[in-house]
Amino acid sequence: MKFNTYICNMKKIILTITLLISVNLFSQNKSDIIDYTNINYKLLNSLVFEYSNLERENIKVPKLIEEKTCLMASNYQSEYLKTNIVFSHKNSKELKGIKLVNPEDRFNFFKEKTKITQLYSGEILCRYEINLINKISYENLAKTVVSTWMNSLPHKVHLIKWAEYTTKEMFCGFTSSSIILSSNRISFYFVGVISYEIDEKKSLGFYEKNLQFISKNK
Repeated sequence: MKFNTYICNMKKIILTITLLISVNLFSQNKSDIIDYTNINYKLLNSLVFEYSNLERENIKVPKLIEEKTCLMASNYQSEYLKTNIVFSHKNSKELKGIKLVNPEDRFNFFKEKTKITQLYSGEILCRYEINLINKISYENLAKTVVSTWMNSLPHKVHLIKWAEYTTKEMFCGFTSSSIILSSNRISFYFVGVISYEIDEKKSLGFYEKNLQFISKNK
């Protein structure tokens, strides 16, 4: 009886140790330093999403809502940028015999699969390159990306469009990819796709009005 109890207790101890090791190996925090050979893109993308919404909270506009169409469109472009080591809104790759050259082409293509109702979309890009010997945490990289967008007026307009001109929820998808270059550097590519509806009665000069609004509220 004592021997059986001993065996049972040992099994419990081994199970506990295994669980602790598993948690230690596979859980990651935003403050963790990025391992360039094993990047947690899910964590990185979620932080870009989080910090983008913090910027919207700062000016008291509704949060962006993550959505499948935007995620597919952004992922399609980020993978293209990585594969071809280019930085552009253009895309020459064919998908099922169709070239999705421009951001609106990609959004409209994937919209057919998800039946999203939003008519308009915008795409924002960011490239971040760093030497492999230098380290950066997930949160600092995500904050750098969002800060880069916020310091560029055209990108800022897309990221925090003034809610007065939109009639429904604003959807989004943020994805990233990376490639290690021959120069001992790694290049990260970030793509954000944001979709929205515009109140047509107020849409005249929509983009220009957003620029003016953001310029006054830097």
